[in-house]
Amino acid sequence: MENFNSIQNRVNQMGLMINAPEKYLQLHNRAIGDGTPYVMVDDKYNYIISERGVLISKEETLDLEELLYWIFEDVTSIMAGKYELNNRQQDADTRRLRFQEQIRLMDVLNNNWGEKTKNRLDKILANNPYEDAKPSDKTILDKLKNIFRS
Repeated sequence: MENFNSIQNRVNQMGLMINAPEKYLQLHNRAIGDGTPYVMVDDKYNYIISERGVLISKEETLDLEELLYWIFEDVTSIMAGKYELNNRQQDADTRRLRFQEQIRLMDVLNNNWGEKTKNRLDKILANNPYEDAKPSDKTILDKLKNIFRS
């Protein structure tokens, strides 16, 4: 079982593969209380999210690769969100570009992770399909913009 510092080193090395900002790679070994995930190592690896003393989620595994997947699932989600914001496509569901970018980043880290992420996101889309703006939506939005400009 790897210790916390070894895990942090591994995360830093892997982060270089996707040019992740250092601030996204900083692991914590105790609760901050603001929903920031933290890693605890005892007889297993624990990936925990809590906010103001309330446990939001707790994942446990004996597999270091699984822990790293969870860490980078969060890192790449943030990165993909920033990417989408900087490359926003008018009238397209923002998840289109965001999900594509997250899958790409996870695939760079590990081909299996890219596929695993795609499968997870496909399940989300099965229940909540993309909702791109329709031409009629755009007309309504344009009218609203004109009202507020005057």
